[in-house]
Amino acid sequence: MPSFHYLARDQFGVLKAGSVESDGREAALAELDDEGLFLFEIEEEPRREERRREERRREERRREDQRKDEQRRKQDQRKQDRRMQDRRMGDRRQEERRTVFGLAGHVMTACQDVDVEGPELSHA
Repeated sequence: MPSFHYLARDQFGVLKAGSVESDGREAALAELDDEGLFLFEIEEEPRREERRREERRREERRREDQRKDEQRRKQDQRKQDRRMQDRRMGDRRQEERRTVFGLAGHVMTACQDVDVEGPELSHA
């Protein structure tokens, strides 16, 4: 005998939820009507369980999607951090080159000021 879950109000307007076993949907409706209940919803139990399972699956998918989105955000943040780090390293390298070339220029200027020439300085 199938079981039906219902949601109804009684004659005083109190909300009631419950289950009733009956030969079919029509018999369940008649039984609840005899009790003086005003039905909002009636659903066969297996369908109700199926709906609940589907809702759980949807919730699990939503959580999985959120987890994947969070992973993507973290990966994107790590990529951005690496790009910024590479950019800073590039800036440091350029500054080091400027410093090295600047020092080389000062050395050459100093040598010219002293007017020193020789094989050891000609490669500088």
